[in-house]
Amino acid sequence: APDTANAGTKSSATSSPEIPSTETPSPDAASPEATSPEGQQLKIIAGMINGALNRNQQFPSGTSAPANTGWSWIATLADTHFAQGPRRRIDASWDAPSNEEYVRRSFPPFLNPAIQQLAGDDNFPTTHFVGVAGTGTAPGIFRDNHITKTENIKDGLSQTMMVAGVTKQLGSWARPGNATARAFTQEPFINGPDGFGTGQADQMTVLMADGSVRVLSQKTDPTVIRQLAAMADGHPTKPNQQATVTPATTPASATPAVVSQMPDKPATTPPAMGSASTPQDLPITVPVIPERPKVDLKARLNQKLLGFEQNQPTPLEDILFDVQELLGVKIDLSKLSPETRKNPITISLKATTVGDVLREIADSAKVGYAIHESHIEIQPK
Repeated sequence: APDTANAGTKSSATSSPEIPSTETPSPDAASPEATSPEGQQLKIIAGMINGALNRNQQFPSGTSAPANTGWSWIATLADTHFAQGPRRRIDASWDAPSNEEYVRRSFPPFLNPAIQQLAGDDNFPTTHFVGVAGTGTAPGIFRDNHITKTENIKDGLSQTMMVAGVTKQLGSWARPGNATARAFTQEPFINGPDGFGTGQADQMTVLMADGSVRVLSQKTDPTVIRQLAAMADGHPTKPNQQATVTPATTPASATPAVVSQMPDKPATTPPAMGSASTPQDLPITVPVIPERPKVDLKARLNQKLLGFEQNQPTPLEDILFDVQELLGVKIDLSKLSPETRKNPITISLKATTVGDVLREIADSAKVGYAIHESHIEIQPK
């Protein structure tokens, strides 16, 4: 793993800008789909995209050099989200040493609580949501090296997918390419080879370009999903294909996040969203536990760091939170007393590894730890 810059500052989430809504919540606004954790995360992302759209008159865009050394569209949103701490060096690539401290932070709005894996295959904090790049043959909103404006979405905002969840092929939220923008290329589209999904066995939640959150079932016609992924293929979804695409509307108390730059362009056929569905066509909403990803924890503990420094006395649980972000696996503190968790710690290591940092913290706090297959448990000594 590449060397990282100094770590030790716990990052905190900031709220997305509040956008005036032009929608009236529907009667089923309190449905399980609307209040699901991944649905709420997508609404936050919608607000962030809408803020960028209002500022720049275009959707956020990524830049990718031949070797994927540019920046993702998500990184452009991080500039506003991370109001404090190190700033992004846009003159260097996302994985340059000068940007290590910036990209080593987790990006909470882009994490799905249903997915346990917090680090990507590249050992950087990951994203569980990606921009929809189209179908492979028909372009979507988030194509690398392309700028998309609302007028480019010819099929209509309400009939164009903008962001979808992923559970496989995870990578840094700052990395351009497949880690942050992905096309629908191989069936089945839900929990299939492309890695799309939000942690449920038979459905997934997606964000549309008008800011609405919707649920796609595995029973949804693949042709419908292709049409929703493309922004200007000239084939908005047809009325007889809409039965297994169900709206997950926003609760009235939630922060509105409706794209407000331009009104939706009228489709040549009636919109596919929001019509009645027969009971047998509705997606099953029973939550399931996603398959736990295999983690090479030994390799992550051996990950090299340029330094890890916290000169101000900081609670043990806060320092271990930073180590958890570096490892991308859960650090369980449940066996520690509240007093021990608040025990102030200082640490300063140079040219070290994550494992050495963990050992030094444990020695300073006079606690022990056990390394399990997919998590680390901190224990009283």
